[in-house]
Amino acid sequence: RAIALFSTLAIEPLASRIIEGLCQETQAQGGVLWVAGESSAERLDLAAARGLVRLADEPETVLSDELPSELLETGRRVVLAPWGDDKEGELPALYAVMKRDGVVIAVARLTDKLEGEEFDAVDITCVEKYLHFADVAMTNALRVRGLERRSLEDPKTGAYNFEYFQDVARTEIERANRFGRNLALLQIDLGSPEKLAALGDEREVDGWLSAVVDQLRRLLRATDLLAVDDQYRFYILLAEADALGAAVLKRRALHALEESEFLTGIEASQRPQPRIGLAIYPGDGVQLESLLRTLSDRTDAEANSRVVSMGLDGLSLAASLHALVQSGEVEKPGMAAQIVRFVLSEVARRPRERGLLYAAPGRALRNVVSEGLEALRDVPTRTELVIVTDGNRPSYVKPGISWVSPDRAPGLPPCIIHYGDGPAYAMIREDGRNGSPARLFHTDDRGLVEHLAFRLQEELSLPVTLGSEVKA
Repeated sequence: RAIALFSTLAIEPLASRIIEGLCQETQAQGGVLWVAGESSAERLDLAAARGLVRLADEPETVLSDELPSELLETGRRVVLAPWGDDKEGELPALYAVMKRDGVVIAVARLTDKLEGEEFDAVDITCVEKYLHFADVAMTNALRVRGLERRSLEDPKTGAYNFEYFQDVARTEIERANRFGRNLALLQIDLGSPEKLAALGDEREVDGWLSAVVDQLRRLLRATDLLAVDDQYRFYILLAEADALGAAVLKRRALHALEESEFLTGIEASQRPQPRIGLAIYPGDGVQLESLLRTLSDRTDAEANSRVVSMGLDGLSLAASLHALVQSGEVEKPGMAAQIVRFVLSEVARRPRERGLLYAAPGRALRNVVSEGLEALRDVPTRTELVIVTDGNRPSYVKPGISWVSPDRAPGLPPCIIHYGDGPAYAMIREDGRNGSPARLFHTDDRGLVEHLAFRLQEELSLPVTLGSEVKA
């Protein structure tokens, strides 16, 4: 079993073999392994799990100073230590540490020995012998990972090349599928190579592209990956990021690039206009190829979106909504109410997906919005709901609902805007006057809905709960 460890130099397959071997050596029915991260030796990332393990309860990251005190204080490689929430009621777990030059590079935790027995001295001895081989195998794998990183950088920009990005993305998609996580991909288009070449000579363009990389890296976490392809389109991989967290980063990146000195210093007629597309796993696809197609389509769509063609960036939200509804069609009887019911039912149908939902029902849609909120009374949804209204509030208090006075958002027509991990949707209805039919605009254009949702959030000065998805 120990010899089999040397048949792979990939981190996750090796981690799976190590934890499988340790479980077999000790008859443990559950095992988890964390491996040193690429950015810091003090950060250990979840790499493998086996048997009786509830992945949702396992931390994705463990810091070295969070390891059991029995390991930190004694310096031993294998110890028995309490674990779990009910530490007094559980049998001790067996912890095993792999090291390189005295530095911790991986930690395994073994639990639930067969027949409900405790781990004993024989188990500890077997694990210590096994670790001699595991140390060497993991050291080799980490060294190869470091060499791959250094050899796969684009020489002009310092970002990783696109081939490496694809390899890492496929690995992260497999990991996200295994552990039930999300991930996000962003594509940043600064214009064709020909347009970039017009900015100056080769050295000037290379320096400008390096400045772009430096600007983007300031926004990223240690676990995020920045790459560039041969057309100088940049790609960002955000592990464990949902649609909201990724959209926040997208907007920060776009603002940082547009306001940067190296961009504003270029004459307006020649200045690149950054466009950023966004795709989410698994909502937009479960294979890298489909995600990249979606990403490319959305990046291209940014140039011709209504946000650009109608100049919505320069308008208030109320003015934007009124402009959009004028481009809509005459409402069919009851259509607006049906759309509101559908959007609110989607929140109930996808309770585990995080999202933002804004509703300004006005007089026309007040009752149907109230009915929809009542239906959400007992649904533990992760969608943050913001209702712009001065009346007809439900009698209960539900976490995740913010009530906003119309005075804070004057002039809004009746509307509902929903953005999150699932489908994005926006509906705007004008108030009909003197019995005349009202106009209605509705769209599932993700870029437009994202713009409207975040513009409303900005104008209302409401925080978006980001969790750990993006760098603060």
